[in-house]
Amino acid sequence: PDCNYEQSDGKVLPQRIVHGAKVDVQDPRSMITDEGGQYANFMGMMLVPAMRYFEETKDPIAAELVTKFCRTVMDLMPNFAQRISHTHSGLAMISGAFMAGKAFGIPEFRDWAEAAYQDFVSRDYIPDFGWTPENTGRHRKKGFLSCETCTTVDYLELTIQLAQNRKEEYWDRAERIAMNQ
Repeated sequence: PDCNYEQSDGKVLPQRIVHGAKVDVQDPRSMITDEGGQYANFMGMMLVPAMRYFEETKDPIAAELVTKFCRTVMDLMPNFAQRISHTHSGLAMISGAFMAGKAFGIPEFRDWAEAAYQDFVSRDYIPDFGWTPENTGRHRKKGFLSCETCTTVDYLELTIQLAQNRKEEYWDRAERIAMNQ
């Protein structure tokens, strides 16, 4: 992964760039597992802060990072919303993709994010009052609902983005989320 860096030619670069790609380029799906899209989810957590950084600085490297990551997830994980396990990171990934689509004028990103959102909310683990489970992979128990505030904030932020930029009907869901937090 890109967590190890070293200096090369006066620059600090990820070791994977200095020493060559570690991904099987003949089979880009080789990095995808059946673990609920966890890797894409957790890496997707960087999208919202990266987009906020881009909006402040207009840094082209941030724009490239975000667009390449979004395209990778969209191309290699077409059923992303069906494979969300950790909802905080998954919803942040979807929210970041929507922000990128808006900032860079890429309708494909906005459409993908709205479709992923719709797929996510159509599942039976989101009650009408707007809370979300922290993890969709756990077995549900009758009368017991676990929720993380960070997940609810991601859910609310994405719903508000859709209400502001897509359809006003999303405001009803945003209000239910906010009133019951």
